[in-house]
Amino acid sequence: LDQDKAAIAGFKHNPMSLGTALQEFRTWLNQGSTTAVIWGNTPSFDCDILRNAYIQHSDFEAAPWKFWQEQCFRTVRNLYAEPLPNTNTLKHDSLADATAQANQLITITGEQK
Repeated sequence: LDQDKAAIAGFKHNPMSLGTALQEFRTWLNQGSTTAVIWGNTPSFDCDILRNAYIQHSDFEAAPWKFWQEQCFRTVRNLYAEPLPNTNTLKHDSLADATAQANQLITITGEQK
């Protein structure tokens, strides 16, 4: 893996099975509005990996979202005129990536809730 040792160590912190992780994500997603969106740095990569995990896992028939709910963070970021700082210091760590992207989106929209 081309990841920082700290990112790899994160896999060992509170480990759970894939089935449990997929169920917890499904539960979390369904808590909100029925029009929830799924953000990916590019949906054709991030969302496809997650969708395929749902399809391959025997307990699920499909991902808990529809294709029209997928949103592309990379497109939004590239529409912004100024370069955005990348605050992610941990390479290929999903939580660090998501946090950095959320911070960039807050900068772009000028909103923080």
